[in-house]
Amino acid sequence: MGVASSADAQVNFRLPGLGPTSFTFTNTSLLTWRRSNFDSITADDNLLSFTERFDSQFTAPPWRLQVRLDAFLPGLLAPSATMGAPPMPPTFCYTGAMAMPTCPGTLHWDVRLERVALSYSGESVSFDLGDFYAAIGRGLVLSLRKVDPLGTDTTVRGANVQAELDRFTLRAMVGYLNPQNLDPLTLVTVHDYGDALALGNATARTAPDFLGGVDRMGAFDALARLGENNDVEVGLAAARVHFPESMAREAFVDTFGYRMAVPSLLDGALSLYGEVVGLRRSTNEFATRSSGGDVTRTELLRNPLQFGRAIYLSAQVNVGNLSAQLEFKDYVNFLLSPDGGGGALRRIYNNAPPLEREDVQFRSNSNTRGALARVEYAFRPSPWVGGLTLVGSGFTESNGPDPWDPSGFGVAHGYVTLRRNVDGADYATPTTVGTATAAARPAGASWLLVANAGYRMEFIGSRRGPGCRTGNERDGCREAYAPDWHIAHADIDVAFPLAPNHAIDVKVDGRLETRWDDFLLDRAGTRAGYYTFFRGGVVASYSYQDRLQISGLFRVDTTNAAKFLDGQPTDGTAPPTVFPGGEVRWMFTPGNVLRVFGGMTAGGRLCTGGVCRDVPPFQGALAELILRV
Repeated sequence: MGVASSADAQVNFRLPGLGPTSFTFTNTSLLTWRRSNFDSITADDNLLSFTERFDSQFTAPPWRLQVRLDAFLPGLLAPSATMGAPPMPPTFCYTGAMAMPTCPGTLHWDVRLERVALSYSGESVSFDLGDFYAAIGRGLVLSLRKVDPLGTDTTVRGANVQAELDRFTLRAMVGYLNPQNLDPLTLVTVHDYGDALALGNATARTAPDFLGGVDRMGAFDALARLGENNDVEVGLAAARVHFPESMAREAFVDTFGYRMAVPSLLDGALSLYGEVVGLRRSTNEFATRSSGGDVTRTELLRNPLQFGRAIYLSAQVNVGNLSAQLEFKDYVNFLLSPDGGGGALRRIYNNAPPLEREDVQFRSNSNTRGALARVEYAFRPSPWVGGLTLVGSGFTESNGPDPWDPSGFGVAHGYVTLRRNVDGADYATPTTVGTATAAARPAGASWLLVANAGYRMEFIGSRRGPGCRTGNERDGCREAYAPDWHIAHADIDVAFPLAPNHAIDVKVDGRLETRWDDFLLDRAGTRAGYYTFFRGGVVASYSYQDRLQISGLFRVDTTNAAKFLDGQPTDGTAPPTVFPGGEVRWMFTPGNVLRVFGGMTAGGRLCTGGVCRDVPPFQGALAELILRV
């Protein structure tokens, strides 16, 4: 189980030279129990951990000082020992993206100064010293932010200066990248210099030679507002990131781009946005010499260069009851990472806008080209809105070939949407698939609905398969444009009042998927072919005002079980297919909330803002107590 407590307090006083000053603090304690993550490794089962976070802030306008301390202590409820030996430190292992057991590291206690920042906000000049978030444009050049669903929280620790000069906004920043050191999904603590995660390999290193191996960056952004009413925005931006991976290898990645936004044309009927960014990736590979435990570089062996680009265009048209949205993207080898790969989530420092829904598990967003068209019609004066979305694109899983290379994949996706709004306002935003709590609805409002149904197919671009290599066309050889992964999906979210202050919210979703696998698990051996699986469930929530919410969660996921073509094992190692759970959220006094969850979640791939992460399954309980004084 997990117990989290949080206490907020504010003290107001006056300081000489600063005037009225307030001090606020938040203390959060989290006790978590993870029963199992449904793999064959038992070393990380029955895991108990304690996390402490103290966040304090002094505010004396225009100044603000923020300091956050983090601490973590892991343990096992039932640790195992061998031959009377003391228990080993827990190692958290899970099934990674490659469907193989991986162990990110041994869990150990940790205390650190996680965030510290001094900020000044003036009329024309503002600056930050310490930790700050950074985003430029739509995130193509740079995007460092907190993404709760993925468990990432990356800042720049350095200096950030912004100046407002009439029609111009100028911004410059420099520092090193400071990711959250405790990964909330794996519970592994990584240092700012990243150890193996940031260094990329086990080559010997000495901290004085390359400043501890931290990723360092500098960026500049200039935005100009044109037109009589400042209705056109033009921006230029550039960023450089230095990735010192080891004494034998380092990389420099440069991005430079421009953007234009026209948010209101033709009396607001048309809005346009465009962004073009170029990328250059330079990798220095050195010969090294070791002497007395110190490693030094002797000569530069290679300096390969790679180039990439990103083009993103969007247009929004509103004419009467009809609205249309068009988007186009062309990303080629575009990822702000030392090797162009997305394996290390902590090193994804930019955010290229995707075209797909976030509940679609796309495999690549860094080497893809395609377009989206969406048309919606509001049946006024009724609250109903209908829409149709079409997406077509091509991509490769590696960043080397062109996105439309025959070695890649094509995507075709279409879905229809039906919404019922309240008084013309769109409160029916879909809830996140798989969460225990549906989105809050206005108590006493008329009923709301949002529904989607569609079909998505990924197909191969060229003839491939194990049978094609051996000459046996019946043994898994597929012709060009054969389906590789197709999905029929539907979801509906409906909320309606029972009585004043009482409401029910129900969300049902389902996806029937068929996917190709060259080597399926078969008791008789391995063979190639398709396997079909289902993912879906229901979330039902009862709410009383904003004071009480009780939710039940029931999901079915046969993804892993479907790979056993001749039936699941009977030795107890079969993966689960049913995942029940429940949650209660109670605000017992204004601002004070108790939330308790217990059950199982299937994990899988979560995507948000074009970035995806594989989340391990979970079985256990969590509780959160927030106290505000």
